[in-house]
Amino acid sequence: MVEDSHTHIPEELVEAFWRHYQLLTSADRSERLRADEFAWAGDYVDEAVRDPVKDVVPILLALSEAATGDSELAYLGAGPIEDLLKFGNDARVAELAVAVRQNPTLARARTNVSRQ
Repeated sequence: MVEDSHTHIPEELVEAFWRHYQLLTSADRSERLRADEFAWAGDYVDEAVRDPVKDVVPILLALSEAATGDSELAYLGAGPIEDLLKFGNDARVAELAVAVRQNPTLARARTNVSRQ
């Protein structure tokens, strides 16, 4: 789906990722149960983060730009961004660092990475 930084990030992926988050964190049990319908988006992002040939930084950038609040940015930072820093190779981590310097929203998400 997303192979290089010039590839368009499907809006459906971004929307489904955040819809999954919204349903998963809902106070309404029936909504939390519906979160599974959108789990594929989180799975795709998780796999892209761990796959050394996927160009994941544009995905993370698109997700940060679509976030509607601090809780979503915290979720992105403590999840996929933290995983990229943990599992990514030097080139991918460097690419993320450049993107963080160029994008304030991605930088805000990055501040939620655990310092363990």
